[in-house]
Amino acid sequence: MFNKPWSLIRFYFQCISAYFRPGATWSVRTPLNLGLRILYWFCNWCYFCFLNTAEVLAFAGHGSLRVQDRALYRRYRFPNQFWIALTEGLKVERPETLYRLTYGETSWFGIRSALKAVKATADDIFYDLGCGTGRNVFFARIEYGMQAVGIDLLPTFVNHANGVVQELNLDRIVFHEQDAFQTDLRTATIVYVTANCFDQECLDKLYQTLAALPVGARVISTARPLAAPVLRVTGSQRQFFSWGLDEVFYHERI
Repeated sequence: MFNKPWSLIRFYFQCISAYFRPGATWSVRTPLNLGLRILYWFCNWCYFCFLNTAEVLAFAGHGSLRVQDRALYRRYRFPNQFWIALTEGLKVERPETLYRLTYGETSWFGIRSALKAVKATADDIFYDLGCGTGRNVFFARIEYGMQAVGIDLLPTFVNHANGVVQELNLDRIVFHEQDAFQTDLRTATIVYVTANCFDQECLDKLYQTLAALPVGARVISTARPLAAPVLRVTGSQRQFFSWGLDEVFYHERI
């Protein structure tokens, strides 16, 4: 479990090294910008270490969940998940952009509270649109026993997650490499979407996708409420994420 903070610091060193590669150009402001970035990265790494330690302690008795997480992150020793998101994100053709594909993780505290808030049960069908490494999807399947589906554009995320599914012989869970906005959600009852980096174009496409949800389905979004005509906001709360505290909004399909 403690390999994730070291993965993050390796990623930061990789970013810093880019400033000193042959051909890199410096201006008068470059040293200041680099210093500010290093200060931010250090603060973020300290927070990430705290959050990771808190997860280890709080979920110490959740054996199956921790076995899954170790199996998942063994695959990200090199290259790590942060570097994969950056390098594979650069290869994705427009209209997607690297900003839209920014990598971040929901903590187990966050996904646990979110699923509790929408009254999740084993009968639900959970979709994570832009699932990244798939932690939320594994949590929904292992902790709640529900059918769970992860959707992501980046092939390494999907391949690693499906590899863990096969390694641990898990059922009722699958990951697909596809555009989240072209996902068929007619059978979904809970949808999770990290909307922090969505511009209006992305939001409009998301609203069209969510229109296929059955009445009564619940939608969990981060950073902002979703102004889709078919959704009604039912509540919100602040939760822990890899980038810090952020707002989570709950909706119901009407």
